Amino acid sequence: MNLCLIASTLPPVTGGLETHVWDLARGLAGRGHRIDLIGFRNWRGRTFPECETKDGVAIYRELDTVLPVPYYRYKLYVLRAARRALRLHRRRPFDLIHAHQEYPAGTAGALFGLLSGVPLLITCHGSSLLINWNVPWLRPVIAWTLGRAERVLGVGETLREAIRTAGVPPERIEIIPNFVDSRRFAPAGGGRRVRERFGWREGETVVAFVGRLDPVKGADLFLSMVRLLRADGAPAKYLVVGTGEQEELLRRRAGEIGAANDVAFAGEIAPDAVPDHLDAADIVVVPSRREASGLSCREGMAAGKAVAAFRVGGLAEAIRDGENGLLVDFHDEDSAVAGLADSVRRLIGDADLRRRLGGNARREAGEMFGRDRYLERLENLYREAVR
Repeated sequence: MNLCLIASTLPPVTGGLETHVWDLARGLAGRGHRIDLIGFRNWRGRTFPECETKDGVAIYRELDTVLPVPYYRYKLYVLRAARRALRLHRRRPFDLIHAHQEYPAGTAGALFGLLSGVPLLITCHGSSLLINWNVPWLRPVIAWTLGRAERVLGVGETLREAIRTAGVPPERIEIIPNFVDSRRFAPAGGGRRVRERFGWREGETVVAFVGRLDPVKGADLFLSMVRLLRADGAPAKYLVVGTGEQEELLRRRAGEIGAANDVAFAGEIAPDAVPDHLDAADIVVVPSRREASGLSCREGMAAGKAVAAFRVGGLAEAIRDGENGLLVDFHDEDSAVAGLADSVRRLIGDADLRRRLGGNARREAGEMFGRDRYLERLENLYREAVR
């Protein structure tokens, strides 16, 4: 098939959505599909190439408005992405559009589909649907956008009701958790290089957070947990992988709680470097306040690590407490952080438990979130949409 994928931010911007879209584009290209991928050209003061080809994927980037006014956010991108798709379609007609997130990418795909007649699938990836649906001017835009799609995909069961509330009939909703390529995360010795970079000795227990440094992902709660563990003298080092709006605040906070020597900030890394950083860890913590799917959780599982997470959204779908990870109830933040610290303290002190949970997690990640299984199911949906 000739496929048009429309997203927002793309690598080298890092994050779960960006990683998934890029891995999906490469995976589809590897299965013989022609892929044109459209995304943002500018993001937080950075500008990326307008056109390039990588790993068999043709990438096109469009500028968005730089006005610091939320009301205008993404509107120019919607129009420009739709225009780009039309130009590409005239050169080599698309069979199908697959947009990632309901807005702005989904709206761009819906506009292009309206003008071209090309069928549309939209994947809702997380809490943005819940947030955007509560914005008065966006609600009718999202309802129209999702109404244009042949299928609306959600990455976790927690999104099913939100998609239905937006007016999508149940028969057009599909829940497909994001995939993880377990082969990428097989231990390969890269963790040793990461440990050497931060001066950690062989045998020291490393507890890692991987994700965007913003409130939803809970990196601040991770540091609150670190404070409790250090107060108890728990013997561990801590690794924060990712960047975002809270990075400077978190670095200052690590210094304020006296943990600057024990907490390492890896900053922004390339997606291909994530496996090495997970390989360096013994425990992966996922302290998200909300999570529809939780790619960092699934990647930690695929890497064979003991994962401790809050019992929220898609994290509770992936982890069975005490079997392939540890779950902590989230009623209020103070008790949740204390419970998370208790779980991590237990893992720090019990290497056999870490190995058992990590082994189960890696085996089940391949079964539950396998790449080939995901792509086969998606291709079936593609074929149904273009009939």
